[in-house]
Amino acid sequence: MLDPFGLPDQVSHLEARLRQEQSGLEGLRAGVALSWYLRQRDTRRALALAAETQHRLALSPDVPPIERLRMTSRLCLTTAETYRLLARLEDAETAVREARDGFAAISDPTGQGDTETFMADLCTFKGDRIGQDHHLARAQGFFRAARDPVRLRCVEAWTARLETYANAAQAYQRWWNHLHRPDDVRHPAVLAQIANFEGGQCFQRSDFVGAIRHWQRVVEAATEIGQLWLAVNTMNVIGAAFANLHDYASAIEWKEKAHAVALDTGWPELMGSTLGSLAETTVALGQHDRARTLFDRALDYLEPLSRSRRYVITGIALGNLHLACGRHQEALDWFETARDTAVKLGHPDVELNAVRGTAEALARLDRPAEALVPARTALDRARQNDNRYQEIAVLRVTADILRRLPPGPAVPDPARQATEHLERAIAIGETLEGYTVPAEVLAELSADHERRGDLDRALHYERRARQSFQAVYNQETNDRLLAAQLRFETQRAREEAEHLKALAQAETARAAMLDEANTTLELLGRIGQAITASLDTEAVFEALHRHMNELLHAPAMLIGLIDPESRRLEMRFRIEDGRRLPPSTLALDDPISYSVLSVRENREILLKRGRGIEEASHIPGTRAMLTMLFRPLAVGDRVMGVLSVQSDRPEAYGPRELQIIRTLGAYGAIALANAEAYRSLDAVVADLRDARGRLMQQERLASLGQLVAGMAREVATPVGTVAGLAGFVAAEVGRLRNRAGAGPVPRPVLREFLDTVEESSRMMAATARRVIGLLDAFHTVAADRGSDGAREIDLTDYLREVLATAEPLLRPAGAEIRLAGPEGLRITTCPGLLAQAVASLVQNAAGRALSGTDGLPGSGSQVLSVTVTPTPDGGASITMADDGAVTDEDPVRENRARAFDPLFSTLAPEATVPGGAASVLASGALASGALNGEITGGLLDLQIVHAVVTGPLQGQMELGETGCGRLCVILRLPPAVSASAALRPPRRPAA
Repeated sequence: MLDPFGLPDQVSHLEARLRQEQSGLEGLRAGVALSWYLRQRDTRRALALAAETQHRLALSPDVPPIERLRMTSRLCLTTAETYRLLARLEDAETAVREARDGFAAISDPTGQGDTETFMADLCTFKGDRIGQDHHLARAQGFFRAARDPVRLRCVEAWTARLETYANAAQAYQRWWNHLHRPDDVRHPAVLAQIANFEGGQCFQRSDFVGAIRHWQRVVEAATEIGQLWLAVNTMNVIGAAFANLHDYASAIEWKEKAHAVALDTGWPELMGSTLGSLAETTVALGQHDRARTLFDRALDYLEPLSRSRRYVITGIALGNLHLACGRHQEALDWFETARDTAVKLGHPDVELNAVRGTAEALARLDRPAEALVPARTALDRARQNDNRYQEIAVLRVTADILRRLPPGPAVPDPARQATEHLERAIAIGETLEGYTVPAEVLAELSADHERRGDLDRALHYERRARQSFQAVYNQETNDRLLAAQLRFETQRAREEAEHLKALAQAETARAAMLDEANTTLELLGRIGQAITASLDTEAVFEALHRHMNELLHAPAMLIGLIDPESRRLEMRFRIEDGRRLPPSTLALDDPISYSVLSVRENREILLKRGRGIEEASHIPGTRAMLTMLFRPLAVGDRVMGVLSVQSDRPEAYGPRELQIIRTLGAYGAIALANAEAYRSLDAVVADLRDARGRLMQQERLASLGQLVAGMAREVATPVGTVAGLAGFVAAEVGRLRNRAGAGPVPRPVLREFLDTVEESSRMMAATARRVIGLLDAFHTVAADRGSDGAREIDLTDYLREVLATAEPLLRPAGAEIRLAGPEGLRITTCPGLLAQAVASLVQNAAGRALSGTDGLPGSGSQVLSVTVTPTPDGGASITMADDGAVTDEDPVRENRARAFDPLFSTLAPEATVPGGAASVLASGALASGALNGEITGGLLDLQIVHAVVTGPLQGQMELGETGCGRLCVILRLPPAVSASAALRPPRRPAA
C-alpha cells in the first residue's frame, strides 16, 4: 500500500528502481509512487515526474483498466497538491475533482480518503471550518473501510488538534486516551500529528515550554518523511511559543529557520506566512523599519493569493504596525481592504480584527464619531461569537474612542461610558482562567476615576495596576528562565545526538575499512571489464586515466608504446593536471629516461623525491613530481610499452595504490594488445564492407532491370490492343467513306458505325488508363529505387504500387499477389530500399514459378499473400507467405538460426530441393509454399535483403510460421527512421 508521505528508504528504493527501469508496468508504478512521495520534498520535480509518468501511461496499452485508472487518479491527486503548494488553486481544484471521480469509479477507499484529506486542507486554507470538518469526517470513514491505521490515526490526530483550538478541554476528553493507546501505530506521520495535538493542548494551557517540546518532535518526524508544510508551520509556532516566553532571540531563530526552509520549497504562501510571522516578532522587539520591510516582502509573495485568508491576516498585522508607527491613514487603508476581503471570504473572525483595527485607526486620525460605528460593530460581533479575548480588546478600543468624543445628544457623557467599558473589560478578564488583566488597562481606569474625582476608586485601580505589573514581570522572568532551561536541554540533547552520531560514524568507518579490500577488488574487476571491452587505443588511454584518478591521486600520467620499426618509445598519451600534453618520442637506448629503463629492463620503478630536488630526467614544461611509478605494459613475455603514474604528494603510493596501478596496468596492456589486433583486421573489414556495398548496388540494379523487363512485357499487350483497335477504327472509317462516295448512307448503317467507333474508343481509353496506371506506379517505384532518402508514405498504398510493378513477373506462371492491409497506415521510411527488399523476395519466387519448380505443375494459380499489420509502437509488420505444399523434412527449419548468414545455403551449389521442400532462404526466396522448388538466384540475396531491412530501414527480419505450418518472411518496420537512415550500417543477424 502506498505510504502517506514515504519513508526515506522507500524514496531511495524508488529512485534506484526508476533509474534501472523506466518502461513497463513496474516503471510506471515506480513513477506514480515516487511523484507522490516527492510532492512536498521536491514539488517541481514531483509535478514534472507526474506529467512524464502520465504520458508514458497513455502510451502503454497493456496496463489493466482498473490499475490504469488508479494510477491516473493518484497522479491527478499528486498534481493537485503540487498546484496547491504553488498557489495555483483553480488548477488544484480541477485536478482533485478528477482524482475524486477516478477513485470513486473503482471504489478505492484509500484514494478516496486521501482526496478527502486534501480537500479538507483546501478548506483550511480558505477558512471554511464547516467544509474542513465535513471532509475530515469523510476521510476517516474511507480509511476505516480501507483498514489503513496509519492514515486513520493521522486524520484523527489532525481533527483533535483543530478541536483543541475551539475547546481544549473537550478535545482532551474526547481524543487524548484514544490517541495514546498502548498498541498505537508508530509511523512518523502519526507521531508528528499526535505530537502536534499534544503541543496545541499545552499551548492552550499557556504551558509554552511543554508545547515547544512536543512541537520539536513534530519538526523532526515531519522532516524525516518529507512533510515540509507541517514542519515549517510548526517551526513558526515554536517561534511564537518562545515569543510568549519573552525569549525573542529564540523566537527569531526558529522563525528564520522556518523561512529558510520555505524559500527552498518555493511555495508562495509558506514564504509569505513565514516572513509575516517573522515581522510580527520583529515588531515586538521595536524594530519597526525591519518589520515594515519583512511585511512588504511577505505581501509580495502573497500577492497571487490576495483574496486568501493568509493575505488578509498579514495585511491586518501590517496595519497594526502602521498604527504603532503613527502612520494612521496607511493603517486605515489596510484595515478597510482587509475588512472587505474578509467579508467576501465569509471569515467573521478575521473580519472582526479588521473592523477593530478600522475603529482604532479612525480614532487616531481624530475622527472619533466615525470610529464609534465600527467599534460598536466589532463589539457586537465579539459578543455574538462569544470571543471574550476579542471583546476585551474591542472594549479597550471603544473606551479610547469615547475619551476622544465630545459630549453630544447621542453620547451625553462619553467619559463615564469609557469608564464603564473598561470596567466591563476587567470583569470579563477576571472570568478567564490564566488571564492577567494588563496593568495598562488598570492604569487607564485609575486615571478615569481620578479625572471624575473618585479618588478611592482611582487608588484601588492604581494598586491593582502595580500588582498586575509585578505579576506580569514575575511571569516574564519565570518564562525567560524556563526558556533558558529549555534551550539548555535542547542543546544538551543535540550534543548527545551528535556524540551518538559520531560513535556510529566511527563504527561505520571501521566496518568500511574491513570491506574496503573486497570492494576494491570488485571495483577493479568491473573497471578491467570496461577497459578491455574497448578496441580503440585512445579510448583505452582515457579509461585508464579516468579510473586511475577515481582510485588514487594521479595529477600526471603518461603511456608510451614501442614502435618496432623505428626502435623508439612513442609517448602517445601524456596528461598533467587535466591538460593533454603533446606526444613525444624517446630512443630505446636513452640513458636517463626512467620510462625507457622500465621498458628495457622489463621492471617496475618507484621513485620518491624530496622537495626542491630536480633530476636530469625531468621533462621541461612539466611540474616536478614527488612520487613517480613506472611500470612496463606487458602481455606474457612481450613488452608493449610503459605506464607512468605520478603525484606531487610525498609517499603518495603505498601498498594499496601500487596494487591498483599494477592491476590497471595489466588490464591496459591486454586492452592495447586487443586494439592492435583489431587495427590489423580493420583493412580486411573495410574491404568486405566495400564489397558488400557494391553487391547491394548490383542487386539494386539487377532488381530494377527485372522490373523494367516485366513492365515492358506488361505494357506490350495493352499497347498492342490500342494499336489494333485504332487500325480497326481506321478501316471502318474507310469503309464508311467509300459507302458515302457511292451515295447517301442509310441511317442504320451510320448508327452501326457510330456504335462500333464508340465501343472501340471506350476500350482504347480503358486500356490507355491501365497503361498510365502501370507507368505511374513504375515511375514512383523506380524513382524511389534511385534514392535512399526517407519520407512519409502510406504503407499499404505504396506496397500496392510496388506489387503492381512486380505482378507481371508472376502472371505467366499463373500466380497472383494478394495484398491485405489497413488504409492510412503511415510510416516514415526509405521507400526505395523497402521496394528493393520486397521486390527481391517476389522476383525470386517468380523465377522459381516460371521455371516450373513450384512442386505443383499444372495445378492452376498459386497465391503469394502480402499482409500489412500495425504494431503497438506505431510501426508496421509485413508478412509474406504462399500457399504451396509443405513436407515434413525442412532443412530451413533445422537451420533457421543461420538463415541470414552470408553464403549460407541448405543445399550444395548444384543441388535442388524436391517439390514441397523449404525454399532456399539464402537465395532471397520466400520461406515455403507453392513457389518452393529449385533454387535460383545467388547465395547472398537473402543476406542482402536482411542487411537492408536491419540496416537503413532500422527494422527486423525474421522467419515465422503461418497457421498451417508454412514458413513465412516477416519484415518489422519502425514508425520512423532518421534522415540519415540510409547511411547506417546493418545489424548483425541474431543467432
